Amino acid sequence: LLGVLNKLGSLIEGAQQRECGQLSYFEVLTALAFTYFKHVEVDIAIVEVGLGGSRDATNVLRPENLEAAVITHIGEEHLDALGGSIETIVEAKAGIAHKGRPVFYAPNVDDRVSTILASALDAQGANDIRNVRAESRLIGYATEGSTTLQELDIDVWLDDKPEFRLSNVRVPLIGPHQRENINTCLRLLCWLRANGRLNISVDDIRVGLETTHSPGNFEVFTRPEGSILIADGAHTNGSAKVLIQTLNEVYPNQKFVFVVAMADDKDHRGFLRELYAAKPVSVYCTQINVAGGALRTTRANVLASAHDPSSNEPEPIIDFVFDTALSNALERAEDDGAIVVVTGSLYTFTALQKALF
Repeated sequence: LLGVLNKLGSLIEGAQQRECGQLSYFEVLTALAFTYFKHVEVDIAIVEVGLGGSRDATNVLRPENLEAAVITHIGEEHLDALGGSIETIVEAKAGIAHKGRPVFYAPNVDDRVSTILASALDAQGANDIRNVRAESRLIGYATEGSTTLQELDIDVWLDDKPEFRLSNVRVPLIGPHQRENINTCLRLLCWLRANGRLNISVDDIRVGLETTHSPGNFEVFTRPEGSILIADGAHTNGSAKVLIQTLNEVYPNQKFVFVVAMADDKDHRGFLRELYAAKPVSVYCTQINVAGGALRTTRANVLASAHDPSSNEPEPIIDFVFDTALSNALERAEDDGAIVVVTGSLYTFTALQKALF
């Protein structure tokens, strides 16, 4: 990658001059990634957008090079940057689709969002693929070594005919939202296989599901003394709600202690409100560096002040040092037989790793 950077150095500097110094880190990294993909001759690149879709730096592929676009569940993340309304967010997301090219999207809780999205994709002239269905059914949860797994039975249909079934798939991705993601992924894979775009077997799909790992997404750590610590990068109201749903699904009737740190551009009040729905034993508000610095960090006292003072819930505890907040939370959890959950940003996972290891 460093070789690619050195090779493109003069081109990057020229682009930076043309953009009057406004070329972003993400734009440079995206250009480097695409160049690297070409250099190593990847079969398929799975490219996740950074911000929105239509105006994203990743959205420079020619239509003929786009095998398919995939749009997951849509929430209100990056609301201000994407126009200020759910309608403008949906339109931005739909912008990753291209005329005549396949597009797959996950169901949304709000039917209005799905309606707006379908209309926007139609306006784009995208090929909305609806003849592939997938259903993942939860059997239960299990532990394998230090890894928590959900066991699933999965069925996939093509043109209303059974395409394949996977029984007792042990997936190290936890929660109902991950089953939704798996369904969306399998619809795409089935379509690519059926149209000769991807040469993979059903066994390949099982191996992929069972070996996929997503660091910091409901990652469970069992401490030497037997207590449980969970890291989850939730940072929006919607992802906080899903986090609570997952906690209740995996650990019913359990007590929780939260350690929370967030960036300054998030809905702190809404996020804390969702966490308090779990009736936690306590909530520790702390702070971490965001993107390597303190510029975008929310100070612990500012985050704590977002909690609704009129509620009957326990006030958040302020700890400006992350390691101190974590240590105090673990001590409190041990006293109450609770599980510690570290959340609010994926950067909390980085801080947690440093503290643990």
